[in-house]
Amino acid sequence: MTSATKETDLRPWYLLSPALLAITLMIVVPMCFILVYSFYENIDLAVDKVAFQFGNWQELFSDNYYHNAIWKTLWMAIIGCAVNWNGAFGADGWPAALR
Repeated sequence: MTSATKETDLRPWYLLSPALLAITLMIVVPMCFILVYSFYENIDLAVDKVAFQFGNWQELFSDNYYHNAIWKTLWMAIIGCAVNWNGAFGADGWPAALR
């Protein structure tokens, strides 16, 4: 192959396109909906008013209930990563194949 054909070769993108489409449709789009929905005003149970306001975010950062939930989630993630690291790499930090 010449350098000109290497620069315009789109075959890798054709192979990646189904995975990129799936990630976009199943992860990115729902997360965008959640972000937009977080600015809605909560009126009652399952009743929300379309309004651009920061009340939900203010409650997230000021209420201790959310602080405790976020801290517990972070703590469980740290413990899970530590257990997995020790199981995968051993106490010395090296993969079993390199020991």
